[in-house]
Amino acid sequence: MLTLMLLAAQVQAQTSADTLLSSRVRKAIAESEKKTIEEITGIEEGKIFQDAAKVVAGIRLLIRTLSYGDLEGAYAILSQLDEQTDSLYEKYRGKVENFPVSAVVAVVVGVEDPDKAEQMYQEARKLVNERQLPKARPIIDALRNEVVVTISTVPLKVLKSSLDLARSLMDRGNIQGAIDALNLFLSSIETYQVSYPKPLFDASYILDVVINVHQKDPELALELLKEVKRKVRLAYVLGYIDKSAMDSILKGVDKIEKSIKGGKEQTSQLKSMQEKIKKEKKALSQ
Repeated sequence: MLTLMLLAAQVQAQTSADTLLSSRVRKAIAESEKKTIEEITGIEEGKIFQDAAKVVAGIRLLIRTLSYGDLEGAYAILSQLDEQTDSLYEKYRGKVENFPVSAVVAVVVGVEDPDKAEQMYQEARKLVNERQLPKARPIIDALRNEVVVTISTVPLKVLKSSLDLARSLMDRGNIQGAIDALNLFLSSIETYQVSYPKPLFDASYILDVVINVHQKDPELALELLKEVKRKVRLAYVLGYIDKSAMDSILKGVDKIEKSIKGGKEQTSQLKSMQEKIKKEKKALSQ
């Protein structure tokens, strides 16, 4: 009876330990994925021309002011917009034609498990080979794990001419025409998208955690390295990296795992592996 009680206590203790480890792994992964979004958002927001973004915001304010019938206030806003636009035109004429003015970040996760992704890929491939494209299309669309940034750009020449047209219409008392001209400009703002391979960014940040904990908490480090390998495999299946890159990274992670199990310090090796992943994600983000 005592033996059974001890065995039950051991099982319960092991279950609790496993649950705690699983919780710490999930927390580390969640924090790493959050840093992925923060990094990509920072990259794209750093490209925004804040002066041009202020002009676009000013145009929206001008439209509202004209709609309220405040002509005096509208002229004041227009004068300020003319000054800002002239400054942009003088500074960037011949250098920059389109100004990024906003960036909207969205996470598109169609699949997270590499085995499931491989199964979906094979299914889509079979359907394509059979020319059943309508059936294959939703599967192909789901084979994504990306951070997609939609960037809005303002053409400088159109900006300047739109403000000139709005002033001309306002001077002739055609307030609705001025509003329409400004709205037409806003509708002409061009957008494009940039996609970042989320699994590679996640893997890089997970390695940050592994670097910090692998000596004092090897159990957590080893579990996180499993996640790194899963992310890298997913990146390959989804076509973000080629097989040679995947094999090189996975082989390196396997060596690091063995060394950590042997109690060896692996900071430089982990940083080297992180640089490999960063190199891959940088190539895909340009």
